[in-house]
Order: sequence, then structure tokens, then C-alpha cells
Amino acid sequence: MELKNIWIKCKKRARFIVIALPIFSKLDDASRGDFFESVSKLKYFENVVFQVKPANDPSAEWKNLNTNNALYKEHYEEPLGSLFCMSAFKINPTKKISTFHFDKRFSDFGYGLMTSRQDLFIERLKKTLEKLDFKNCMRLVEYSDLHKYSGTKTLFQKDLKYSWQEELRIILYTNKYKMYDPYEFSIGSIEDISEIFDLRKTSELQYRL
Repeated sequence: MELKNIWIKCKKRARFIVIALPIFSKLDDASRGDFFESVSKLKYFENVVFQVKPANDPSAEWKNLNTNNALYKEHYEEPLGSLFCMSAFKINPTKKISTFHFDKRFSDFGYGLMTSRQDLFIERLKKTLEKLDFKNCMRLVEYSDLHKYSGTKTLFQKDLKYSWQEELRIILYTNKYKMYDPYEFSIGSIEDISEIFDLRKTSELQYRL
């Protein structure tokens, strides 16, 4: 089935497929993959000296290793949850016609679905989330330079390289169930509040009040 036809079908029964965190951290995809996703804590070092020796030779002498910078990472032992990601763009419409430019990297996603009534979309989504068996959270992602970050990293923090996504993220805390497989839920039809367009052909949108 052509991807566009799949999108049209999804409008009639809007499906959300959430993916376990470890999958995103191992995904070999510049737009979707992020090895920081499974990281729980970071410590950045500058001008530090480490000691190293061969692991297979206990009697070997420790040697100093000088480095300009290093990043220590701790990871979640088990999947903390599953993710669904979408974009929430910030625009300030006026009576004058303005243009919103999509980052060219969005074309890798193929088709996009735009909701014309954010209030109704969020309302329907929250009602469905409240009925699920999992605790969940929906928030905008915060972006910072994680390569020079020290401290606890939350699931709503991403590296600056992904800031073009302007992500609104849903997390289902599925760790209690040790879920690695995708999980699906539906909020019903959104045909009345959504439009589909080809991101490979549409690089910008015009808007006004």
C-alpha cells in the first residue's frame, strides 16, 4: 500500500505507535536515532588524566592517558519507557502573510500530518492517555549541548543537534512491564482536524490571521 494511502487510513483512526527507548538509542538513522536516549546521567571532564592497562594482563602497569575532554555516561538498566514523537512548531501569526520553512531534514520522513485544531487534538489525546494502563507524560523537549553536560538527564532532554525537530514527546512508562515491542493506541478519527502533505514537495507553508 502506498504510504500516502496509509496516512489517509490513519486519519480515520489516528494510531499512535510508541517505541521502546533502547530502539531509538541504537537506530542507525540521523533523523531518528539518538544514542543519548538510553542515558540517565552524564559527567563532562576537561583536561583530565585517566589510567589504562590491558584488561587481559592483571600484572600490567597502569599508564596515564591525558585527554582534552571526556564524557562519562550512565545508562538505564532496563527500558524506562516507550516514546511517541511529533513536532510542535512555534509561529506568531499576524494579518500580514508570513512563511514557515521546514528544515530540509523533515523530507526524510516522507509525508506529514498537520493538525489544524491543536486544542481538540490535545484534548482527544489526553482523554485516551488517561485510559491507558501506563503512567504517561507529554511535554516539549528541551535542547542543550549534552556533549558538555553534567548531571541527571531526563527523557525530555535532547542534544542541540536535534533542535530542528521542535519535538513534543509522549512517554509511556512501560518499564514495569519490561516492554520491548511497539505498543499501539488510537484516539479515533481526526479527519475533521488534520491535513496530509508530502514533505518532499512542500518545504514551506504560508500563514496569516
